[in-house]
This record gives sequence, C-alpha cells and structure tokens, in this order.
Amino acid sequence: MAVIYAATKDGIQPSFVFDSEKASEANTMIHGWARDTFHGSQLNLLYAFLSRGIEIPEPTFVSPASRPCLEVADFVSYVVARYCFRKLKKQSIDLDPKLLGPVYYLAFVPDGDVVHSMSTGYPWEYFFGRM
Repeated sequence: MAVIYAATKDGIQPSFVFDSEKASEANTMIHGWARDTFHGSQLNLLYAFLSRGIEIPEPTFVSPASRPCLEVADFVSYVVARYCFRKLKKQSIDLDPKLLGPVYYLAFVPDGDVVHSMSTGYPWEYFFGRM
C-alpha cells in the first residue's frame, strides 16, 4: 500500500511483477494467494484514497530471470542484504548501497510498523535507530 500511495502521488499507475516460484509454460501467471491479498486490500476503506482513484492491476508472476528489471531488483536486494549483514557483523562495507543512487526502501521496525524512506544509501539509522 505504501508503494501504491507513493506512486500514485505522481500520477503513476504501479504494476507489480514478481518472479514465480511455480514452474509454468505460461509467460505470466497469477497466484491465488496474491490475488486474494490484492482484492482484500481493495476492500479496505483507505484503498481509494491511497490509490487516488488510479486503477491498479493485480500482481502478476513471471518465470524467474525473464525480465531485466527483476534481475536489477535481485541485484539491489543483494547489495542491501550484504550491507546489512556486514554492518551487523561490524565488518567493513564492500558494496555500498550509495552507489545505487536513490532507492525507495521499506522496512519493518521492531514495534511492528512498516516505515519507508527514499534515500541515496541505506537509511540505517532511520530503520535501526529505533532499537
């Protein structure tokens, strides 16, 4: 919902595409749990406000490694995960997320909330400064 709200603020219609975990001959597939979750979120009274009336297509799933942007997302995830791992282990940072430029980060914080930040470099203090 945070991504929908952030995207529609600029008049963008977000489209959610994920790597599928199921093998399929189809180019695109929809997983039942994702459809149910998505349609359930549309029943939330805040949905119309968050989507700003922009129609959002339900999430689709594609074969792994079939879309270049999904491979870029995997790389970004790897860089961020490695950064967090090395920072928690108090090791030197060898892949700095600052090199990725501005990235929209979402994280769960210890009190259970989801927080987000658009920043260049991983916003460590914003996410982990609450501990």
